[in-house]
Amino acid sequence: MGVPLRLPVGRRMHEQPFAEGAVRVSTSIKIDDRRDKASSIEGKVRSVKEKLQA
Repeated sequence: MGVPLRLPVGRRMHEQPFAEGAVRVSTSIKIDDRRDKASSIEGKVRSVKEKLQA
């Protein structure tokens, strides 16, 4: 799922508190998009487990 497809989801998440009566909402979205090397969720989990064992 690319960044353009995620932005409408973020917009809906930001708007929901207003729909429920909030008068002020602060939303932060961080996009970390790395394209210089292949990665997978399995590799990320393995990396975290290795760091926890150290």
